[in-house]
Amino acid sequence: MGVTIGMPSLKLNDVGLSNKHCGNFKSVAEEALKERKGRDADIDSTKSSENISKGFQTAAELIEYSEKHISQLNDHLRSEGKRGIRKDAVKMCVTIIKPPAEWIKSLSKEEQINFFEDALVKFEEIVGKDNIKAVAIHFDEQAPHMHIFWEPMTKDGRLCAKEVHRLRFFGRLNREMPKFLRSKGWEIDDCHAYDSAEEQELKQKLGKEKYLQYLQEKRAKSGRTSFQYKAEMEAENEKLVKATTVSPEKKVIGLLGREKVVAKTEQEIRDEMTILAAQAVLIDKDQARRDKEYYQKLKDNEEELIEQKSEEKAKDIVTKRELDAIKKARRAEDLIIRIDERLEAKYKTSVNELLNEKKEPTKNITTYERRENYDRVNR
Repeated sequence: MGVTIGMPSLKLNDVGLSNKHCGNFKSVAEEALKERKGRDADIDSTKSSENISKGFQTAAELIEYSEKHISQLNDHLRSEGKRGIRKDAVKMCVTIIKPPAEWIKSLSKEEQINFFEDALVKFEEIVGKDNIKAVAIHFDEQAPHMHIFWEPMTKDGRLCAKEVHRLRFFGRLNREMPKFLRSKGWEIDDCHAYDSAEEQELKQKLGKEKYLQYLQEKRAKSGRTSFQYKAEMEAENEKLVKATTVSPEKKVIGLLGREKVVAKTEQEIRDEMTILAAQAVLIDKDQARRDKEYYQKLKDNEEELIEQKSEEKAKDIVTKRELDAIKKARRAEDLIIRIDERLEAKYKTSVNELLNEKKEPTKNITTYERRENYDRVNR
């Protein structure tokens, strides 16, 4: 059984400490990059030299770049008579690739690096390689993991986390990352990409005990593959939602304690029909979801299916050709048998005897003799 990769993601701005939906850009960058100013007691500073960095190495360099880039964007916007970027706007996003500790620690150092590099390739495809500004792979904490700092730029060149760091982004990660990693040979069942700020908000809302219960349920789900989990949920839905026809009658207990059948009122029938309609909507919605997953699976495996169908078609063609050849051979055999029968009846000879007969020297024959021979053969 494979594992589930956690992928928390957080929007960053300069007022993150006072904004529950964002992290503080400076604080998060200084903790993840070369400065390593985090308060996390799990950080072993003696191993920090083993960490791998790509792009901007320090938080100071990353922040300096961001300020210059935003200044350039503002100049361009104002030159077109548009409003500049707000001071509390999201400047950067950070996504963490967090494999299960036991699994990642079971790999060699080289395998760990290869895994993170493979994950980074797919991440670059999803958010755009040019938008990734800093990457840090940490080996100085309890388990290796990777921080990716990226700018939420739209395709038309705007800085807008609202359009980029949203459900579609998490959906692509959850859908495409596991498939890509499996294609690289990693035993990955699923990915769990989510907004880290929303998770923290949920923790505060539920309270300590309920949040722990929520985590236990989520871990229980993570212990199964996404396919197993969905199959179980569908089985539960089948038990809860079962559409049946509405009967115009019902059984009631009379005054004497006897059971009798009476007609339902129009209101009772309407109420039951409403319930069935609602159930039908749920069933249709569930079927639509399954259909979407099925067609997505077909799309993901399009090339493999085309190749498979091509091979099957080729086999069918070969089989058909062989069958036609056999039919032709049988028809030829039947024809020879019929000719043999006629030759035997008329000339006391056979096809084989005629074919093996020694040819006599050719001689000149008259037109009359040629005509007589023709008539004799075709008589």
